[in-house]
Amino acid sequence: MLQSHGVALGEEAHIRSPKRGGPRHDPRYPPEQLDTYANLVLLCPTHHAVVDKDNGRAWSIDELLALKASHESRVDGADGRSHLEQQEDELLSARLELWEQRASLEGWQDFTYGLNDVFPHMSTDTQRSLFDLGTWLLSLTWPDRYPKIRDAFKNYEGVLAILLEHFVKAGDRVGERIGISRDYVNIPWDPPRYKELKRTFDLHCETAWWLTIELTRAVNLVISAIRSEFDPLYRFSEGMVLMAEGDMIVRNDVYRVEYENVDWREIPYRRSRDDVLESISAAMLTGGVVNLWEIEVPTKA
Repeated sequence: MLQSHGVALGEEAHIRSPKRGGPRHDPRYPPEQLDTYANLVLLCPTHHAVVDKDNGRAWSIDELLALKASHESRVDGADGRSHLEQQEDELLSARLELWEQRASLEGWQDFTYGLNDVFPHMSTDTQRSLFDLGTWLLSLTWPDRYPKIRDAFKNYEGVLAILLEHFVKAGDRVGERIGISRDYVNIPWDPPRYKELKRTFDLHCETAWWLTIELTRAVNLVISAIRSEFDPLYRFSEGMVLMAEGDMIVRNDVYRVEYENVDWREIPYRRSRDDVLESISAAMLTGGVVNLWEIEVPTKA
């Protein structure tokens, strides 16, 4: 990457457009200052397009001035970053891009559709990839300068580990996919035994569905943490990941699920699969709402 060799790649963008009707045009701003340093900010081509999208409605003058001040602080070292910290930030950017790819954020709806199926499942290739991802995340250390990013990834790693453990212990491999075991269909006539096994199957499906919600929330928490501490434009165009469910025939619902009123002192959550099974089992027996971490149920997009 050219950036790693000290070459700045960017475009000059106007904070206030010199053109009437352009992004953030301000008729009160002195015309002679429109092309001066005070009204310009250096952005990469992608972010230049983002801030000027829809005639600049998403980004106000004050927000761009704050972004410029942040950029200046990073460039001239006014934020106290050492050369080592600057290198660390470049490596962190590369790590975040790799995580997006390995976690299949762009294919999140397809991934969650399978997990939210009547018979929750994933391909064996996906399972192997997720095991590799979990191992990679477990090996990483995160900069202490970004505690929200560190804790959000630990939270994501923990939920992913529980989901994978659940499919190992409650799943069966059929061909090239692994799904929740349906032991109740493979027994001779025995109503009490059938009822017991069917309830176990229902419990394991409910657990898979709720862990899918939690994993989606965990991804979106990572995105929020990155925006908060590291890059305010992170995934600005792509947005948060959305969770899908339905039979793709009668209905196909899409949800945006996130943690509400996050208390960072309580993150990452430290639960086990047994804790999750116990909580869901108790809710099923009483007819109550499954609420693993005091969070709201998903809201339709």
